[in-house]
Amino acid sequence: MTQLLADLHHKGKPLVEVIISLKNKEFIKDAIEIINDLGPDIWVCESLYNEHQELDQDLTRSLVGQATKESLLRIFGWSLVRVEIPDYPGYYHWEQCNRPQFYPPQLEGKIEFIGFSEPGSADTGNADLVEYSL
Repeated sequence: MTQLLADLHHKGKPLVEVIISLKNKEFIKDAIEIINDLGPDIWVCESLYNEHQELDQDLTRSLVGQATKESLLRIFGWSLVRVEIPDYPGYYHWEQCNRPQFYPPQLEGKIEFIGFSEPGSADTGNADLVEYSL
């Protein structure tokens, strides 16, 4: 995790637990470097599932990490919002307004899908009031 993400998390900013499945397992190391170079507000690493060849192929070519909603909008055109869970007032989770709209040129054609943990971490965090700038 980057220092910026750690600082934002400490201040109470809810982060998105992002999952990126690649089309080609051999591209994992390059993809990690490319994504982590896109800014201090997104960080990914290789999924622990990648070591288990007996699992579904989607799980063995995945990246996992943390990102701010702002980084996902900037990098992928993917808009997420924090919403209160209807049956649990004071608890929030992520909902997407749209699917990712684009990929950085160096990742074009290399990503199978991007998602986040379902339905996102339910927590008593704020409605994403912590702001930052790069």
